[in-house]
Amino acid sequence: MQSALVRPTWADTWMRMADVISQRSLCVRAQVGCVIVTADNRVEAATYNGPAPAFDHHELPCTHWCQRMLDGERGSNYDSCPAGHAEANAIARSDWSHLHDAALFCSTAVCMNCAKLVTQTGIRRVFHRVYDDVGYRNPDAVEKYLREMRVEVYRV
Repeated sequence: MQSALVRPTWADTWMRMADVISQRSLCVRAQVGCVIVTADNRVEAATYNGPAPAFDHHELPCTHWCQRMLDGERGSNYDSCPAGHAEANAIARSDWSHLHDAALFCSTAVCMNCAKLVTQTGIRRVFHRVYDDVGYRNPDAVEKYLREMRVEVYRV
């Protein structure tokens, strides 16, 4: 008798992909990956937190080029950081005509600003990982907002 093949679910597959793509980030504080998948399970975008493609980081970690890190800032103000969030980068790189009923998979908790972007796109499902140390992102309020905007939310 042959043993049954155990395949990961699509959600597990895309979240693993978000974890892998997060390793491309040069941020030393938080490496975040995001995958947007169309309604028919095609990858629309797979990105990570980091600066714009034209930014010259010389493949060095952010401790060499991010003013926020150089100044030792620890607050929630990222104005001096040239990097964008993984979710924002994924949305920016997507063809919006493919986002109707799409799903977004993020390797950590989605912040409120990225949640607001999500609600403008047609993405209807958000899967994110909420750790104990991401309280500063206020995941309960983010999830409440997304649900009010008719986006399904799943904590992975």
